[in-house]
Amino acid sequence: NSYAHIGGIAGSAQGTSDSHITITDCTNGAAITGTENYHAGIVGHANYVDISGCTNTAAISGSSYLGGIVGSNNGYNGSMVISNCTNSGNVTGTSNYVGGIAGESWYSTITGCTNSGKIEAASSAIGGICGYVHNYYHNIINCKNTGNVKGTGIYSYYVGGIAGWSESESNYTRCSNEGTVESLSYYVGGIVGWATGTNVIDECSNKGAVKSTTASTSQSYGVGGIVGYLYNKSTIRNSYNTGAISSSCTYKTAPSTSNYNYGVGGIAGASNGIGTSSYNYIENCYNIGTVYGSS
Repeated sequence: NSYAHIGGIAGSAQGTSDSHITITDCTNGAAITGTENYHAGIVGHANYVDISGCTNTAAISGSSYLGGIVGSNNGYNGSMVISNCTNSGNVTGTSNYVGGIAGESWYSTITGCTNSGKIEAASSAIGGICGYVHNYYHNIINCKNTGNVKGTGIYSYYVGGIAGWSESESNYTRCSNEGTVESLSYYVGGIVGWATGTNVIDECSNKGAVKSTTASTSQSYGVGGIVGYLYNKSTIRNSYNTGAISSSCTYKTAPSTSNYNYGVGGIAGASNGIGTSSYNYIENCYNIGTVYGSS
């Protein structure tokens, strides 16, 4: 069974839209170790569960959907709330969807949460707060990451200090990252690695180094102080970066010796819309961090 729900407090918690389960002021200090999916310090898999004031201090390891607080959480129309939770344990995945607070989050609000643990995974969607933010009605507010976030595999893309992969109608407000964000691949950002479809990043800051070192493909693309890749009607405003941003591509394709390193920026590494009605916006932002690229 690849869905072994393991949690320090509850392996699985299943509420309903009319009757949420509440988990409050719980602490886990025991290591959560597995080889499969949905492992976390508090709840492995949660539907309609509100979690507040909870703490994890232990290491979490497994394959996918791993979080310091919850592996995967789901609540319709932003109705599920994770608030004032703290993770200091390292979270390590052999695959994807790995985060300091949540590995994966649907239709939820994450507010006032902090992570100081080291977050690492071998595949994609890796974040200091949340690895994969699913589309619609999602808010991450007043969250802070100080732990290092790293994609350890040669195809570890979507890596961010707050969120790795962020889909439509997700909002990030007053969030900050101070940890180093690093990948061996592309789409790497101090706040969000990949932001697509009316994401709004407002009053956010990055002080950590953001870097990509690519040796497996012929390009390094989308490395930014706030967002690695900004896509399709998304906005960054009132935000700043002071961290060093760097990208290098050392791969050489035979018989050619050419390689490509493009899309490296102090605020956004790359920005792309779909047609004239889908522009992105960057407003009232500044960068004082160094920006470096080499190939």
